[in-house]
Amino acid sequence: MKKLVAFVSVLVISAASVSVSFAQSTQKIAVVHVQRILQEAPKVAEINQKLKDEFQPRQDELAQVQQTVQEEVADLNKNATIMEEGGIKAAQEKIAKERADFLQEANTLQTEFNQAQTGFMKDVFEDLNGVITRLAKDKGYDVVLDSQAVAFADPTLDITNDVLAAFNNS
Repeated sequence: MKKLVAFVSVLVISAASVSVSFAQSTQKIAVVHVQRILQEAPKVAEINQKLKDEFQPRQDELAQVQQTVQEEVADLNKNATIMEEGGIKAAQEKIAKERADFLQEANTLQTEFNQAQTGFMKDVFEDLNGVITRLAKDKGYDVVLDSQAVAFADPTLDITNDVLAAFNNS
């Protein structure tokens, strides 16, 4: 009987210590829809507008060059039967050079755009991360996850609106 009482006492103490350690290991978790913040934040819209203002004129020029080359190809195809071979060859060389120049300029433009966008977005993500970190510390969250990294989260864990408001005010 004494052994049974001792065994039950050990079981009760073990269960109590397990529940205490479980309670201490409970984490306060939140979820943020980062993609939604990027879509709705005025800062990001301003950046997109700056990028558009900076790169749209060059993109429009490239579109015009592309249109011109396409028209030259169409004209060559249409008139090739009545042109002399030397004229055809000269037109083909001109078109080939214009295409090569176009492709080079398009690649340069795309590279410059990507670099500018990456630079701006790096700053946005640094600011957003700072906002999330401050909010997490202020509200006592141990873990804040991006909603895209979670298969399911209780909607009560979503702090996106709070993060968006703080991000817009930062």
